[in-house]
Amino acid sequence: MKFRPACAAVVSIGTALLLLAGIRCAQAAEIKIVSPGAYEDIEGEGAVGEDCCDPYRFQQVFPAEDFAALGNQPHWIVGFANRPDQSATSPGTVLFPDNEIRLSTMPVGPPNLSLVFDDNLGPDVMQFYRGPLNQVTVDAGPRPGPRELYNSEFPAGVTPYLYDPSQGNLLFDVISWQGESPSARSDQVPGIRTSLYAESPSATEGNRGAAVIFQFTFIPVPEPSTVLLAAMASLGLLLRRRS
Repeated sequence: MKFRPACAAVVSIGTALLLLAGIRCAQAAEIKIVSPGAYEDIEGEGAVGEDCCDPYRFQQVFPAEDFAALGNQPHWIVGFANRPDQSATSPGTVLFPDNEIRLSTMPVGPPNLSLVFDDNLGPDVMQFYRGPLNQVTVDAGPRPGPRELYNSEFPAGVTPYLYDPSQGNLLFDVISWQGESPSARSDQVPGIRTSLYAESPSATEGNRGAAVIFQFTFIPVPEPSTVLLAAMASLGLLLRRRS
């Protein structure tokens, strides 16, 4: 878990844009949380193969207890990254030409992941991102310990997702319509079977698989007064630009 000051730069629509205006102006602190939490500073025991990845669908559930740093309060998810396996020893960029990413909340309790993808989606499912995705690493090896996380770039802009750990586990759902190139060689934990994978983006069912090590970036929900002031400032700027 890592904290650092940041000015969240996100592209959103509708209500999300209004709410996040206050966050951008308030210089909210980012909260970065790795899940599975036990592997924040430990290399996983497995990796995604180098022969991957044609178009596919993937899901993974992240337990609410991994997000204890949120204080059991709702926070906006504004970004994510996964970690290259230790065998990825040179800088590089993984290209995802067209990724559709949805987030939702699963019921509180141990995640009994169904093999049917849509059965796992919570009632608050929403599209977090759709478009090209670039994952960039400047890390070089070999060296002991896990690699640095990828830097995920979202050229199309994300729509932040409001996640409340008191309501359940976080479900990450991605349809990679054109696959990825080259393989991200993501770091995995074979002993934690909390993911599903299918070798078709239109598949309705998947095979249970190992957890991939992710990091999610959160920012706090601003006070209503902050949102109002930020919205008024944004409106004033818009009016000045039009005059």
